[in-house]
Amino acid sequence: MDFQRYQQGTPITPVIFPTVTDGDGKLTYSLPDLPPGLTYTAPGDEDKHSGILSGTPTEPQAKTRYNLTVTDENQDEGSASFFIVIDRDLLPSFGDTTIAAQVYVQNREIETLTLPRATGGDSALAYALTPDLPAGLTFDAETFGVSGTPIKAMGEMTYTLTATDKDGDAATFAFTVAVMADLMPTFGDTSIAAQSYLVNQEIDPLTLPQATGGDGPLTYFIFPYLPDALSFDPTTRTLSGMPLKAMAETEYIVTASDADGDFVSLTFVMEVRLPSPDFDGNGQVNFADFIGFVGKYGTRLGEDGYDARYDLNGDGVIGTDDFWIFDASFGE
Repeated sequence: MDFQRYQQGTPITPVIFPTVTDGDGKLTYSLPDLPPGLTYTAPGDEDKHSGILSGTPTEPQAKTRYNLTVTDENQDEGSASFFIVIDRDLLPSFGDTTIAAQVYVQNREIETLTLPRATGGDSALAYALTPDLPAGLTFDAETFGVSGTPIKAMGEMTYTLTATDKDGDAATFAFTVAVMADLMPTFGDTSIAAQSYLVNQEIDPLTLPQATGGDGPLTYFIFPYLPDALSFDPTTRTLSGMPLKAMAETEYIVTASDADGDFVSLTFVMEVRLPSPDFDGNGQVNFADFIGFVGKYGTRLGEDGYDARYDLNGDGVIGTDDFWIFDASFGE
């Protein structure tokens, strides 16, 4: 053996020196000043070798010459020279990289989190992420990305990414994950009264109930489509406008949806009706109703004096056709 190369921190394969022949009497063996961590064991009387070099070098070292010396009882000496190099043990490291605490929401897909890669080490590094990620999340060992949709709420937990080289040196990187419960929106015990409007009459704006809870701002929708000229402002939750056509009683659904798609709904009914000839609402179509009708006769939608209650056919004009409808109901 003329050259030995070792790795700092890695046990060496024991070196058995060959047997020395000749010499007078008992032989004495010496191998001084070995690198820290290495030891020389001289042979016993029955051994068929010249000693064993073993151990684990603890410090790096440049190429250095060593001499194994054998001395007999007459002080005659023989020696064998060899060199040792101890390569520095390269440790993996994540450096000063940090990741902010991760807070996710149950049932909401997360933005992919890319974990750091370590550098250094002796060989390609093997990675392990412990413990198991929250249900619904996965770690891609190729891209180092954590992605998915967490399906269960979970308090803050620490996760550790470990990078290990071929001789067992390891570096760790820790980060925390918490999964907040998926908050569901609710209207509570709120209800919406049935709505009845007149054709061609501006309605009193109706502010629909506000939901609470949910994850993030709530967005409001109404379904099915509203009657012509009625509109819904989702920001103020206000129904307003002037219906232009009669519509039978219809069920509408107002829905509040949160940031991750959870929603809650309320139903209410709406009708748009033509007016009744009983203009004063006393249960009879009589002369008092006739006087009111005459006072509005000839007016049109958009003109001063127009009153949708007297536009019995809803065509925007209080005229002859409305009179015949009124006449047919007179006295009832």
